Amino acid sequence: MSIASDKLVKECEEKMLKTIESVKERFTSIRAGRANVAMLDAVKVENYGSEVPLNQVGSVSAPEARLLVIDPWDKTLIPKIEKALLAANLGMTPNNDGRVIRLVLPELTADRRKEYVKLAKNEAENGKIAVRNIRKDINNHLKKLEKDKENPISEDELKKEEANVQTLTDKYVKEIDDLLAKKETYTNKVGTSERTKAVIEPRLSDQWFLKMDTLIQPAIKAVLEDESIKLYPKKFENTYRHWVENVRDWNISRQLWWGQQIPAYYYGEGKNQFVVAETKAEALVLAKEKSGNAQLTEADLRQDEDALDTWFSSWLWPMSVFNGILEPNNPEIEYYYPTNDLVTGPDILFFWVTRMIVAGFEYKGARPFSNVYLTGLVRDKQRRKMSKSLGNSPDALKLIADYGADGVRVGLLLSSAAGNDLLFDEALCQQGKGFGNKLWNAFQLVKGWQVDTVDQPAASKLALQWFDAKFNAVLTEVEDHFEKYRISDALMAIYKLAWDDFCAWLLEMVKPEYGKPMDKATYEGVVAAFENLLKLLHPFMPFLTEEIWQSLAPRTPEQALIVATYPTVQPYDEKLLAEFDFAAEVIAGIRTVRRRIYHSKHH
Repeated sequence: MSIASDKLVKECEEKMLKTIESVKERFTSIRAGRANVAMLDAVKVENYGSEVPLNQVGSVSAPEARLLVIDPWDKTLIPKIEKALLAANLGMTPNNDGRVIRLVLPELTADRRKEYVKLAKNEAENGKIAVRNIRKDINNHLKKLEKDKENPISEDELKKEEANVQTLTDKYVKEIDDLLAKKETYTNKVGTSERTKAVIEPRLSDQWFLKMDTLIQPAIKAVLEDESIKLYPKKFENTYRHWVENVRDWNISRQLWWGQQIPAYYYGEGKNQFVVAETKAEALVLAKEKSGNAQLTEADLRQDEDALDTWFSSWLWPMSVFNGILEPNNPEIEYYYPTNDLVTGPDILFFWVTRMIVAGFEYKGARPFSNVYLTGLVRDKQRRKMSKSLGNSPDALKLIADYGADGVRVGLLLSSAAGNDLLFDEALCQQGKGFGNKLWNAFQLVKGWQVDTVDQPAASKLALQWFDAKFNAVLTEVEDHFEKYRISDALMAIYKLAWDDFCAWLLEMVKPEYGKPMDKATYEGVVAAFENLLKLLHPFMPFLTEEIWQSLAPRTPEQALIVATYPTVQPYDEKLLAEFDFAAEVIAGIRTVRRRIYHSKHH
């Protein structure tokens, strides 16, 4: 066997293997049963003048069975990524919220399945043609070797190598056929009883459904078109859109004997011999009309034993809480409906929130609320949802005993960005407790000062003016956060104002020399600043702030912090803030140099 012919055969196999990998890649791109990050492996994005794979400009994940999420590291690339996705002709339309791109796989209908099968067959055929073309090219090169004047191969060698090439061709053509015929293995989860562990066997039964295609339309318009109802964070609009634009008829049966009984009355033994009515008397009238039997009595009617789905009761909550169904125009429902805000979890966005919107328009002709704030879910370190069955919920009373109620609240809120899940850790509560201790120590310092009728130092006056400007600047930021339902960001801004600006700077700047009293004007200014700070913190730390508020000055119940007027933004000197920031940087630099000199002398 010549070296040249052997090399050609090896080259043949290498090329055929690359063809097989290419076929696999193309098969992956048209797999539509379950979302797979490999579907996007072939997507190339233009970045700084060159085409790079998608996974080099961001992370790709499949959080749900029919959802792919792309999180670009550089958000300015979002338009280019979307362009590349559309050019790849994946059959999915990308949408983004300014942060991530989402691709929802279309539902695998029978027609779509046939389409995908056809595409797969075409890709398989293209792969087999590519393999046969490689065989043709290699055979041509082998024939040229036979006629080579310097290193010719014999006729027998030519036939032998052509046979080897054919063997490889047959091998890889069969592999492509196998890839086409291969079925993916899915794990079938068989349900078992929680108590007995016995296998739960499905039983077919008649179900009651509520037709949703018409009912859902006002809910689509309210959230996605005219935005009369706003979702916070806005990213959940994509989840909402996926549900409402692909809505199915609602199965309102629950196969239980407790709950609100379905208002369906049978007047015969036939499956379709029923009427739907609010009362048995009304059902009798309808049954006589439908059956043509005027001799029917209420005793002949049998109400369906099934009960309505839990959510079928819950979707009336904005109205039923004010008895707005039985008394649709009573004073309470007229006053309170619609309300402003709903706070809930994203896991029941469709099951509860969407259905409340549908019910509101159906029964009241108006939206039930204007804003929906969707909090994150508190999970354990394994990202599991807290539940009684798993036993992974912390002991709230023990946490309060260890860290204080305010400490627990602050720790959780500081770490819970809007709409994002929180992995619970007791260290978060410790941070909240530490913040509470800081505020209490600041209070003890202020209460410990001796006040006398002395002149106010110019530095103290300027410090109070600066903090007043800083307070109003932060309050402006906080109001913006509240308006956008960024509760955690609002708390963090107040946290820094209290810890850094009030405790670390203001109190240090105004405190008198050791053994000397403080002037009355400065003391009253500090107390006023402290009280305004307590007002901002009160929604987050109601117990500690009320305690300090009552201890700063004698107050009546009518003067409690909980009913005090919340601060409003006042005009402030931005130039003063800029000058202070510069001075603070200088001071921080001097302290750094001083520390370095100290360490160099002692080491």
